[in-house]
Amino acid sequence: MDAAPSETKALRLSLVLVLMAWIGVLVLHQIPVGGVWLPIASTTWLALLSWPLLFAGSFMMIAWRGTGHVSTALSPSVRSIESAVAILAAVALVGSLMIVYDFAYLRGYGFTTRASEIRVTEVTQAYRGLSVSSPISGAGRLMVPAIVPALILALMDFRRLSQLTKRLFLLALLAVCYEQILFEGGRTMLIGLFVIAALTMYLRRPGDGASKRRSPNATRNIILGIASVGLAYMVGSVFISRTIDGGGFFWSSYLGFISSFTITVDSGVVSRFDGLAGPFWYAASMFWLYITQGINELDALLAAPHFVEAKGLYQFPQVGALLSVVTGAQFDYDIKNNLPNTGTYLTAYGANYVDFGHLGAVTSAILMGIVTAATMREFALDRRNMWALTGPIFLAIALFSPVISLLTTLWPAFFWAMAVGLVFAQSRKVSRHTLSSV
Repeated sequence: MDAAPSETKALRLSLVLVLMAWIGVLVLHQIPVGGVWLPIASTTWLALLSWPLLFAGSFMMIAWRGTGHVSTALSPSVRSIESAVAILAAVALVGSLMIVYDFAYLRGYGFTTRASEIRVTEVTQAYRGLSVSSPISGAGRLMVPAIVPALILALMDFRRLSQLTKRLFLLALLAVCYEQILFEGGRTMLIGLFVIAALTMYLRRPGDGASKRRSPNATRNIILGIASVGLAYMVGSVFISRTIDGGGFFWSSYLGFISSFTITVDSGVVSRFDGLAGPFWYAASMFWLYITQGINELDALLAAPHFVEAKGLYQFPQVGALLSVVTGAQFDYDIKNNLPNTGTYLTAYGANYVDFGHLGAVTSAILMGIVTAATMREFALDRRNMWALTGPIFLAIALFSPVISLLTTLWPAFFWAMAVGLVFAQSRKVSRHTLSSV
């Protein structure tokens, strides 16, 4: 038979959210909040629109097939779930401490240097060829994403966890946030974690009757509301502090920042940066610029005369850094010389185009639709396997696809989720063998 109503609703809502994200970004691109974007080529529009359409088509092909009967597979024991959350949290905690140690002590930034200053220094050294891949921070960046499946699993079974496991998980989560904010300025990672948490909390299957009577909707909404306000403040304050710390003006900072973009800004936009509301308008304009820039940047990328494919090193730079450390040879993609603009967003189509060309970009949309539908079905059925644990991650990547590819940040999380899923599968085999022998 078809999926139960709750599973069908979760799948439909997942697809609607992704399509709304694309529509929202495309509409916002046409609203002159921080200027007016110049027109893009029709071929760019075709590329842009192909991604959500192919995603939706492949998503529906999997999602609407029906699930058959609801799985009666044994769930992992509470002890197994607690062990998985604790181990993943410990891995993420150690990884974040390794990055802190590398930046604070080995690189000499200490604990008072702003993340924005560290970022500028690191980027400048990379341009000059002076940066050296650190095995400590490199390993740490592969370990920190373990917090993602830990977050999903903890939210799915939070009431079943012991106080000790909850405390270890919260400590690891705080350590990751601390490291991201103070040393890497990791807005993308933190926003990604927030979105994954929200998706997990809102789309998970309802529990038993007792949990329904004690619905935590109010508490959930308050927690997510506070977190969203905190993230918005953090993102806005980063934009504002960069200008104030540099001793510049908001209008000059904004005009300097957009100098490499295909955008026009009139005096009306610039005049809003004066007065008491100036910081707010500046932050809002920068936020708008970050969300909508991928459309025109993709247009510039597709028109670039001497394009060189990254062969996967654009979205997976950690692999190149690891290979560089292991082999001693340089495995990286020269973004400065191979792309029209550095440090800009390119949409998911653009990111996959950089790595694998048009064929890779089109294929990415189809594959993302298939795996998102398949994994979100497992998640909506409240299963505890590697597919269910990756469902909210794939959905978050799809939600960000009109702006940026989150694969660069989140791909190591898939391996941690798969490892946990394999352990759960093995424990279920042992449980079946035990039951059959009784």
